[in-house]
Amino acid sequence: METDIFHPKLIEVFNGKTIEMTACGDYHTCAVTHSGDLYTLGDGSSGCGLLGHGTDVSHWIPKRVNGPTDGFQITFVSCGPWHTALLTSTDPLFTFGDGTFGALGHGDRSGTSIPREVEALKGLHAQHVACGVWHTAAVVKLVYKSSTSGQGLYSSSAGKLYTWGDGEYGQLGHGDDKPRLVPERVSSLVDTDFSQVACGNKLTVALTTSGNVYTMGKDGKGSNLYKRVFSQSPSPVLGKRSSTPSPSPSFSFRTLEATPDELRSSNDILSMELKSLRQQVDKLSTKSQSLESELERKSEQLKEVAALHGQPLKLKKARLRKK
Repeated sequence: METDIFHPKLIEVFNGKTIEMTACGDYHTCAVTHSGDLYTLGDGSSGCGLLGHGTDVSHWIPKRVNGPTDGFQITFVSCGPWHTALLTSTDPLFTFGDGTFGALGHGDRSGTSIPREVEALKGLHAQHVACGVWHTAAVVKLVYKSSTSGQGLYSSSAGKLYTWGDGEYGQLGHGDDKPRLVPERVSSLVDTDFSQVACGNKLTVALTTSGNVYTMGKDGKGSNLYKRVFSQSPSPVLGKRSSTPSPSPSFSFRTLEATPDELRSSNDILSMELKSLRQQVDKLSTKSQSLESELERKSEQLKEVAALHGQPLKLKKARLRKK
C-alpha cells in the first residue's frame, strides 16, 4: 500500500492512455479510458467484490476489469461506498459489489464480485446512473418500436427516473419506506423528463430537462431540502436555476419567487403526504381501540381470577373469627 500523497502524482499505468472519467468510493477508485475499458484500484478486502475482479484481493495500482463487460464500451461509472454501477454505449447497465438492500438491482440482496447486467433494464437505454450508500438511481430512456414506420425502427422517450435499493428514508421516491430489489420507475414523476441524477447517503436529487430539481429522502441533518423530517415522495425545489452559464451540467440554482406551477406542484405533493399521514393516524386509532378492548378483556379476566382466589381466604378469616 502506498503512503499518502500530498501533491498530484501521475499514475504510471495510465501513461499513454486517455482517461475519459474517474469516480471514487470510500475505499476504491474507478477509471474509464477513451477506448471504453474500466480500471479499478483500492481496498478489496471488504468481502463484497468491490473492485470487480472476482476476488477480495486489494489492488494498489489500477487493474483492468475483465469478464462480462468484455466487448462493451464503458461510457460512465458511478461509485458508492460499497458498490459500483456502469453504463455502456450499447445500453446494458452493469453493477457489482455489495447487494445489501437490493442496491445492485438484481432481484435479491446478494453481492457480486464481477460486473453483472441489470436484467430489469434490458432493452432500455440508461443515460445516467448514481450510487448512494445502499441505493441506486438511474435516468432511463424507454425504447419502443415505432408504430408508424413499419420498418422495425425504434425510438426513445425522454429520460425517466428509476430507483432501487434501500428505501428506509424515502430516498427511492415511491411514497413508502420499502426497499426495491429491482429498478422501479418513480410513478409520481412519470410525466417528468430527467437528464441527471445524484445520490447521497439517504437522499436522491434529480435534474429535469427543463432545469427543475426534485429531491426525495433525508439529508445528513435529518431533513430534506424543504427542512421536513424526510420526504417519501419527490419534492420539487422551489425556485429557478441560476442564469449564470456553467462550464458543465450542474444542480446549481438560486432561490427566486416560486412560480404558480411550482406552487401547485408543491401543494399536490403536500396534499398526498397529508392524506398518507391521515391514513396512518386512522390505522393507529383502530389499533389503539383494539388494544383498549384487549386490555379491558384481560382486566375482567384478572378480576375473575382474583375473586376465585379470594373466596378461600374469606372463608379462612371467617373460621378464625368464630374461634
